[in-house]
Amino acid sequence: AAISYGKAVGESARVKQPELKLLLAIEKAEVAKKPVVDVGALLPAKTVMDKATAVTDDSVEQIKQQLQSWSRAWSVSDIDQYFAAYSKQFKPEAQGKDYTQWRNSRRVRLQKATDTRVALEKTAIYLDGSKLRAVVEFVQDYRSNTYHDRVLKQLLMAREGNSWLILSERVIQQLNGL
Repeated sequence: AAISYGKAVGESARVKQPELKLLLAIEKAEVAKKPVVDVGALLPAKTVMDKATAVTDDSVEQIKQQLQSWSRAWSVSDIDQYFAAYSKQFKPEAQGKDYTQWRNSRRVRLQKATDTRVALEKTAIYLDGSKLRAVVEFVQDYRSNTYHDRVLKQLLMAREGNSWLILSERVIQQLNGL
């Protein structure tokens, strides 16, 4: 995500090209309804899902609604609503940044981008046994006046009160040109 955001505001970064074996794993995982990557990489050890499975219940619908609200807020540059989707415990992908630093840099990037559209496709949601945490995978199509990309993205979300909030996010793979 950081690479995409940087490109959208004119920063350059080198992007690793997709690997065929990962794309095949994505297809197999979609059929098997298992997360593409080891959820242990995102979840604290005590909450790793032994048998992660995609499920359908009220939590899943709430997560889907939260994701749509988040992508809509991003698309219309509603910065307050965009940040409302993130937990105060959010851990930025970029090493060395805390929540406040990440939020300040995101605010600048969000204000610079125009004609933004963020669409989510092929969403899969995996709840842990407590139904208090979820790993969410989807294809994200980002477009602005200066940049376009398609990525496979993974979020770790947690139930906080009556809301599902983002604890961490990462791009699993660039999908441009595929």
